[in-house]
Amino acid sequence: MNDQIAEITEQQRKFWNSESANKWVTNNQSMDRLLAPLTENLFEIAQVQTGEAVLDIGCGVGTTTRQVGRTTGPDGRVLGLDISAPMLAAAREKSEAAHVSFLEADAASHDLSDAAFDLAFSRFGIMFFAEPIVAFTNIRGALTPGGRIAMACWGPRVDNPWFQMPADIVEKYFGSQPAMPARAPGPTAFGEKNYVEDILSNAGFENIQIETKTIELDAGDELQQAAKYALFSGPASRAVAQHKPDQDVLDAMVADVEARLQPYQTAEGIRISGQVHYLTAVGAG
Repeated sequence: MNDQIAEITEQQRKFWNSESANKWVTNNQSMDRLLAPLTENLFEIAQVQTGEAVLDIGCGVGTTTRQVGRTTGPDGRVLGLDISAPMLAAAREKSEAAHVSFLEADAASHDLSDAAFDLAFSRFGIMFFAEPIVAFTNIRGALTPGGRIAMACWGPRVDNPWFQMPADIVEKYFGSQPAMPARAPGPTAFGEKNYVEDILSNAGFENIQIETKTIELDAGDELQQAAKYALFSGPASRAVAQHKPDQDVLDAMVADVEARLQPYQTAEGIRISGQVHYLTAVGAG
């Protein structure tokens, strides 16, 4: 691992073990509600079977891990993998099933060669790898012969207002932010379908399918609460943490995001469209 890759990996480890991770733990219910529609789609695509061994990559607080465990039943085996100690602590507190466990480890480098999983599953846990081909090669090594992957990642940021709106507000208050390469580790790193297909192919996967769906995110019922969540829990949160604005500026920023969300308010709550790529493939060899 060269110095640049090591630095990116360490930055990710620090971020996911910082106060930002605690915000994800605190706002877990909001996150689960926001992502419920696409999570349902992912489970339909994954077709988890009773008795299967499943690896949940980037499992966070374990919502999907526990759901996978309910599907496999006690004859299955489910391992949730993440680099965030605060999230894993919350995941362990919520889990009671003996066949569901959690491990603090990096799926890109942790030795998974003897794990023999039927399925590698992930809801937005795969876009942060410093070396994606290396990471997916390692993931392929965790699979049984003919083992498969079923994963979800965000499409381009411009097609995801939930990310774009708070980013626009950050720029309004703090000026243009350092441009990040389109494929740099982050929520929308896998926005380009051809790029993702190349990664999977070079990592030794076959029968690669990437289905793009526009889904409706459920951002809750209260505009102010949704605005705070969008600003402080998404990609914009890093810029807010870096600039450390005073409370008056924070309140103004929340109000601006709130105004941007107003057109998405419906009788059923705040509904905002998002674009998601669903990935499926089979490990070769």
